[in-house]
Amino acid sequence: MKYTFYIFGLLILMFISCKQQQENQTSKVDPFSIIAKSTDLAGGIENWNFKTEVKFGVNKVVYSGDKPYEKNEIHIYEFGDRAKKRISFEDDAGSLKTYAQLSGQYFSFTNEVEDTLQNSSFLAKEMNAAYLLSCVPFSISELEGQMVYMGVDSVTHTELSELVVINGDSEKWWFYFSQDSGMLLSFIHLANGVKIEHVIKARQDFNGFTLPVYIKRYNILKGKKKLLEDVYVGNRTFK
Repeated sequence: MKYTFYIFGLLILMFISCKQQQENQTSKVDPFSIIAKSTDLAGGIENWNFKTEVKFGVNKVVYSGDKPYEKNEIHIYEFGDRAKKRISFEDDAGSLKTYAQLSGQYFSFTNEVEDTLQNSSFLAKEMNAAYLLSCVPFSISELEGQMVYMGVDSVTHTELSELVVINGDSEKWWFYFSQDSGMLLSFIHLANGVKIEHVIKARQDFNGFTLPVYIKRYNILKGKKKLLEDVYVGNRTFK
């Protein structure tokens, strides 16, 4: 009996020691270095910040309702002191719809006529999500919140990934980077109780930058995933 007690105590001490060792190793990893490695591989954050504009088309296959439908958009992001973002598409009525951001303010236009009733929080959500998705890993640097390295994940992907979490005031992001290559594999966004996973299925080089061209978006609810969109991003042109 006493021998069994000693063995049990020894196992507990070994478990605590291993756990502390793992926590100490995790705490020594700088999450900024993981993101910096990813941006360097994708073309360098300095080179990205040197650009004044990126323009591209987006084709979405949306899985909502009885059958999937397609949605096509034009995105134009202008950088600098008076940064602008614009997303234009044809709405259900055949009118040209444009979402726009100018110096932190959000606007909606239908055939160039401003929609004064448009919900600005909805516009902010849509535009920020679109920019993050189409311009990762460079767009990660614009997120606000506490950045934490969470260790190595062996479950989410078929390869080992390093997990970096950003906790904002009302949002949270999980970013999974390949431990082998350093490239971003996927990210999850949580806001208002809704958790959306974005899985990067393909990348392509554009003018020295490696950016996503095919992304699958899923809604995660109670541990189950439902496909929301297949997103295909066209050729980026830069100024």
